[in-house]
Amino acid sequence: MHCSDRLGALVTTLTVAVMFIVILMIAPSLVPLSSSSKVVSILVGAAGSLALYRGIAGGLLSAFRGSLRFRKWLLGAGFLEGTWVGYFPHGDSYHFTVEYFDQETGETRITGREFDESGKTYATWLSHAASVSVPDRRLVYTYSCDVFSRERQQQGIGVFSLISDGKGMAPHVLDGYATDLVIEMDGSRKPTIKKDSNKEYKISDAMIDDTAAIARARELFLDRE
Repeated sequence: MHCSDRLGALVTTLTVAVMFIVILMIAPSLVPLSSSSKVVSILVGAAGSLALYRGIAGGLLSAFRGSLRFRKWLLGAGFLEGTWVGYFPHGDSYHFTVEYFDQETGETRITGREFDESGKTYATWLSHAASVSVPDRRLVYTYSCDVFSRERQQQGIGVFSLISDGKGMAPHVLDGYATDLVIEMDGSRKPTIKKDSNKEYKISDAMIDDTAAIARARELFLDRE
């Protein structure tokens, strides 16, 4: 379920609950009224319901955007916001990835950076049209990527499984791959596509700086070897 769907469902539930209580309170006073007065009361009630819905929606939207804890509670198993780090072999060495997930607006946006073993930036990317499927435990998104050693910006797609400690819990591991959709030609002039596998671990619900994230990645991955 999309973030906005969850928020909309909560707004509707609260509105219906409040209006039900109001109806129970005022129903006895409507019995003696004439038919015309009842029609007016119904119209006033409809307008009141709309105003109440908008008021609750506005309040919850402000709370969603302003409170990380509220977003974490509402999104549940779909909560990805925060800082994630990954590690993978690169030639004779290794590279780190640092990704920042932002769900404050109701959409999932991902910005990422790739670093070599010395901490030098190798590439940056930005997601488009990210989709989080809680039932399938799956994250799929397209992205634009700038590899500093190449002249052209690349487009690609990332596909990751969401791994958590239990059903209904927010994931703490992403396991999958990214594939560049700008196809380079090898010597035989045949198109080649390479899936770059990566396993990322969440290190914080907040956005932390690259230096601290890389230091944490070194602890997680290199100290295990």
